[in-house]
Amino acid sequence: MKSIEKKSPLVMDRRGIDGYLATAILALGLCITSHSAEFPDLVKNGSFETLEGNKIANWEGVPFTISSSAQFATDGKLSMKLESGTEELSPIAAQDITDFSPNVKYRLQYEVRTAKFGQEYRSYIGCWKGKEWLSGVDVAWRQGMESGQKVFTDFVPPKDTDRLMVVLQLKGPGTAWFDHVSVAPLPAEKTLAPLPPFVGGEGFVQISNDRRFKVQGKPFFPIKIGGWSPWAEQDLAAAHDFGFNMVNAGTHVESLGGGGARLALDMASKYQLKAMLITRFEFNDKSIEARLPDKLEKIGAIVAKIHNHPALFAYDLTDEPAWAGYNLRGVAEGAWLLRKLDPNHPIYINHAPRNKIAELQRYNQYADIAGSDIYPVWKDGVDKHSDLPNKTLSVTGDEVIKNLEALAPGKPVLEIIQAFSWSDNCATMKVIHPFPTHAQLRFMGYDAVVCGANGITYYQDHRYPQLRSELKPVVREFAGLQDILAGGTALTVESVCAAPEIRLLALRHEGRTVVIAVNRGNKAIQAGLALRKWFEQAPSSLTVVFEKRMVPVVDGIASDSFKPFDVHVYSDCPDESKLLRQVVPIEVDTEAAVDSQAKYDALVPKTRRDLALAANGVKAFASTELGQMKACVVNDGDRWQGQWNDTTPYTYPDWVGLAFPKPVHIDRIAVFTRQLDMFGKWFQEGVRDYEVQIDNNGQWQTVKCVRGSEDFVTIIDFAPVTTSKIRLFITATNGSGDYSRVMEIEVYGPEKQT
Repeated sequence: MKSIEKKSPLVMDRRGIDGYLATAILALGLCITSHSAEFPDLVKNGSFETLEGNKIANWEGVPFTISSSAQFATDGKLSMKLESGTEELSPIAAQDITDFSPNVKYRLQYEVRTAKFGQEYRSYIGCWKGKEWLSGVDVAWRQGMESGQKVFTDFVPPKDTDRLMVVLQLKGPGTAWFDHVSVAPLPAEKTLAPLPPFVGGEGFVQISNDRRFKVQGKPFFPIKIGGWSPWAEQDLAAAHDFGFNMVNAGTHVESLGGGGARLALDMASKYQLKAMLITRFEFNDKSIEARLPDKLEKIGAIVAKIHNHPALFAYDLTDEPAWAGYNLRGVAEGAWLLRKLDPNHPIYINHAPRNKIAELQRYNQYADIAGSDIYPVWKDGVDKHSDLPNKTLSVTGDEVIKNLEALAPGKPVLEIIQAFSWSDNCATMKVIHPFPTHAQLRFMGYDAVVCGANGITYYQDHRYPQLRSELKPVVREFAGLQDILAGGTALTVESVCAAPEIRLLALRHEGRTVVIAVNRGNKAIQAGLALRKWFEQAPSSLTVVFEKRMVPVVDGIASDSFKPFDVHVYSDCPDESKLLRQVVPIEVDTEAAVDSQAKYDALVPKTRRDLALAANGVKAFASTELGQMKACVVNDGDRWQGQWNDTTPYTYPDWVGLAFPKPVHIDRIAVFTRQLDMFGKWFQEGVRDYEVQIDNNGQWQTVKCVRGSEDFVTIIDFAPVTTSKIRLFITATNGSGDYSRVMEIEVYGPEKQT
């Protein structure tokens, strides 16, 4: 075993002892990803330093050990397991790398699975000059999942670095498995120029120099519901009634097509809501060349149909690109496409509550709005969801500040706030975790606003069928204040007497002053608000808005008590009804919904469709079949349940067809493809471009071409033919463009078959 050296102060065990790392640690085999000769993997299988069994290496009293270990094969390669049975021991595996160049960009990547959800682990790169520690790259603890996840970190070794150390560590007690660990140089990045500053149009969306929005010339403060998507009229009515003024326009826009996207925008407008269109340009380095051209074509065709819609607010370009490592060129080309086709609506990027500011800035040059999703409410009250040092609820506001720093001046932050329970976000979780309380929902929203957010999104996971009632009183507060938040004049904020934990936002609107005061600390305090600069003559009392009470003002100071993570909203307006915008519910249009299934059933009569039924000996076949979604589903007689799915996403052609027990005479088929039920109407999410082919003496002959289909049911007529086989030869799809999906193929003949 090698001698033990003094290591990074960033490595600590469970007891918080800060200071040292043993180079001699457990080594079990690692899977490594394959790289071309041009980009060789620098991690060598089997070269991690080892400890045998439970032997302990001590450095100035700090123990590092493994309670048990194992080496095993997965997919023909070695996997590594780190395990500890006690909080005192946090096992580490490490490896030195000396064959690298300091001026080259590298990527550390691996796949990890933990025995329980939330198990903490980390991986990082230690940079050394001889025995001198220079820096650590991405040293924050992460939380693992039982289902596994892919993780990567990009880095450039600092100048003078002559040795790298790859470190994998588990925070005991617990177990983690690491596969495919590699460090390899990245190819040179191909990208485009940054987007020019967003200007917008007076009849659409504008962003002012103080980062606030105008929509059709009027100040606008976005209050959005995310995650949960409205699919029916009653959902949109409920979103409006809660106080939200923005929703997502259904799901990913490719799943909707041009017609579905326009319907989603029409329905949002009907219920006085703006909408964000989800485009999601998300490619890894391997998939971008094959997928990007088709993505640009699809999105371009849809945007051309809806870019002038009055309900459209912005385009959601990509989700957590720095954390996921999406190819920057794909993000850039998507942004430029949207800007060229629609210069009147801004482009939005959401980030994970992770990554350095410089990493976020790489992607933010292609965004007009950005922010992060921060979800700190956990079973113990708060969680280490962010990589920022603050681990309390006020990390919400810290994330806003961080994202403002990562944006160019004048670009606003739209922050996403937790409105779900972690236990409902993962089917494998064993522990019940809480939904945020009213106080937590309220604090996180106001904390984001006072720290600089110019819009908020409450994220309620899609597993909730309806909006949770706990959201309504909180969202109604922001709905009441939205005109003030959007159009109020910011006032200079004086220090809060003896209360540095208090952060204030003071606004003047239509002759009235509103002050939002947030206690960002975890202790109860008494605070005094200095009002002298806000009024020529300070009022004798202030209304505490939403709380039905007043506080006296003595010598220009309003004193009030704050609980931990508490919020008070003050105003010199004694009548709240004259201060706040009122939400007027909109009745649901019950006559608008139609029975789409009955409509389509009437469109294609079922007479003579038995030509294709499996019950009559007809066999289905396909290019590939995904899991239980097999070809036999397309002729089981059920138009509305089940589907065939291929196994080659973003790769074409695919095909699915029918083989008849004897030749049949046919002149029509009906293709039922993947459907999307939205607002009582159905839209296609399946095949778009395909050829209808028949077997002609052992050769496939095309009898009809279908291009650009955006309907759920396509009826295809052609000159009568006699054949023993028919197939759909698919070259493009709707939806996300990933898989080919067909629910049923019905075959019709001009006369009764004999």
